[in-house]
Amino acid sequence: MKKQWVFLSALTALLLLPGCQSTPTQGKTTVILATGPPDGYYQKVCTAMREVGRDQGLEINCLSSKGSRQNVYKLERHEADFAIVQGDVAHHAWKGELPFDEPHEGIIRLVAPLFTEKVHILVGPHQYLTSLKQLENRRVWTGAENSGTSFSATALLQAAQVDLDKIKSQIQKATSLDGPKALALLRAQPGHEGDLVAVIEQPPNEQLITHTLLSMGLKKRLLPPFAGAPAFNVILRPDLSISNVLDLQERDLQLPKDCCPREAAALVGLGATPVSQGTDVANALHQLQEKKIDALIQPEPLTQAMMCAILHARGYEASPFIPDPRTKGKQELMIYLRPGFTEASAVAQALQGRMKIWWPEHDAALDEAVLRALIPDGSNGDVTAQRETLRGMDREVNFGMALDLLRLGDLDAVFQSTVAPESRIRKLVSTTEVGFLGIDWPIVNKLSNNGTYVQTSLQRTAYPVIQQGVYTVGVQGLLLTGLGLTGEDARKVETIARFLRDRQPEIEAQLSNLDGNEQTVLTLLGTPLSDQLKQFVHDSARPFLVFGRLRPRTLVQLCLLAVGIFVLGAVGLLLERGRRFTAYTPAILFLLAFIFLWACGATWLQAVEGEVSQDFASLPSAAWSLGSTVLAHFGLPTDPAVPTTSNGHNVMKIFSWIGVLLVGSLVLPPLKSLMGTLGLKLENWRTPQPPKAVPQRPPRAA
Repeated sequence: MKKQWVFLSALTALLLLPGCQSTPTQGKTTVILATGPPDGYYQKVCTAMREVGRDQGLEINCLSSKGSRQNVYKLERHEADFAIVQGDVAHHAWKGELPFDEPHEGIIRLVAPLFTEKVHILVGPHQYLTSLKQLENRRVWTGAENSGTSFSATALLQAAQVDLDKIKSQIQKATSLDGPKALALLRAQPGHEGDLVAVIEQPPNEQLITHTLLSMGLKKRLLPPFAGAPAFNVILRPDLSISNVLDLQERDLQLPKDCCPREAAALVGLGATPVSQGTDVANALHQLQEKKIDALIQPEPLTQAMMCAILHARGYEASPFIPDPRTKGKQELMIYLRPGFTEASAVAQALQGRMKIWWPEHDAALDEAVLRALIPDGSNGDVTAQRETLRGMDREVNFGMALDLLRLGDLDAVFQSTVAPESRIRKLVSTTEVGFLGIDWPIVNKLSNNGTYVQTSLQRTAYPVIQQGVYTVGVQGLLLTGLGLTGEDARKVETIARFLRDRQPEIEAQLSNLDGNEQTVLTLLGTPLSDQLKQFVHDSARPFLVFGRLRPRTLVQLCLLAVGIFVLGAVGLLLERGRRFTAYTPAILFLLAFIFLWACGATWLQAVEGEVSQDFASLPSAAWSLGSTVLAHFGLPTDPAVPTTSNGHNVMKIFSWIGVLLVGSLVLPPLKSLMGTLGLKLENWRTPQPPKAVPQRPPRAA
């Protein structure tokens, strides 16, 4: 008997740990994986795979790109061995539909589905948008050029019958940076990878200086000429307002040193006496904020030194750069740096691809002058190559910039296809009034009918700020390859497919650390393939994918659970002690049946929700969500995960209420009996009992 239990335990361990039976990667394999922007989710997935693969003799080089459409071209030109591509882009490539000119069915093939992305539509504060149709006349960022996000956004807008010609110009303005947006981002962004480190532009205009002063609590007024003095500027402390020059009487004023003699004479004629003159403008601005002086007198227009000082006080590092070749040197360009950076360190960051330098595009003379100033002749290294690196730098609005512009009010809406939750989106909607725009249910149905997109929603478990679910569509993120079917190409595909199957937990753990989430799951690994994808699978990846209707790991877990319940029931009925225990406690068998029914409900939930929500990606997580929902029906303080699809909602509703009935029927009778017993004891305690009669002995016989 003991040997049988040992054998059963060993068999169970082997079934529960199928990855332990896999063969480790032999030798060293090096592959190139095309991802997306350096700060995007695709890049994080590749980084996680690279970290885990190093221990397996697998070297994965991550190649950043603009997104899915560009990745298809990289596979086609053999610039990458593998690439992560959105499912809608992949289907258009396979079929040769726009924007692709010819079918790619025999050129790119499927290695594995990885995860499901959800289309997030973010709207700025106080926009009050209720439908996609209202985006026609708005400033909308629909993703970087050649990205999967732009592809999905276009499909959504077309399904909503938005006139793309009306919105095209707004999209173009939102995608490309101009000077004011670049300067706003330089101060607003935290300085992460992909952010701006320097902006080269003309001296700040009146609007930028006014906004900068307002952000410091200060106000600027232009007073008209009077008493022989020209018009001049007055920078006022926060609580002071003036309408004319007479309001400056008996005020503490400061003038720049060696400046504005006519303004000073005119003010003296009005009875106002400037208290001081100085060159430390930063100190003067600080005194204004502290209300130690009332106003700062400045000429019109403001001097370049004064504008630089104002910007410096608000966090900019501004200094003259080079004469502007567009004005034949009559005006001067300035360089605005992120605090803590010098021109040399900014160039170093840009050359490494970590951060960006922006200057106006589409002017050859300006490009040449800027590049020669940033990397002068005689610099260390290959000067020509370094200049070409900066010349080819991507200076478009990326996702991080779009979020900051949305928060600042320079954009009205932002599209992004990514997994949920996305850490930057969650932080933005939790700390600002930026919100989500839901998709009308008819549009969701229209897009999901062709099988490219799936019905889903954003829920509180992903973004706690959401009060109720927001309908959207999901699209799969696929790992594709352009490698051939034989030889070394086939071996590389087999290596990657086996690696994903066997090392999924380690990859997910690494990905969670990179993404900052408590749990990040590659929801599609190990799931049955859809009928649409089966025909595009690479032959070498086929043995590692699932073509049935149920995940193998889930089937094993269900079988083990059924065997365990059967064994416990048999022991309870066959052994003498078990029969006595079962006779006194028949609810035990009922409980075992309830557990099995619970597992069946969790399996169903995993089948309909596991591909779109990481809260249901595994059988234990789905079971936990179902159990939490049952407890919530009893009023217990649980926070269960909410299904994201209509089918998931229906399954959860049915099985959770069945669970409520079963738990009620299991718990209420013993509880009622217990309450009855306690009530009887309480009643006996409250009712005085008569004294017990003392038995008397019979008299003894004489």
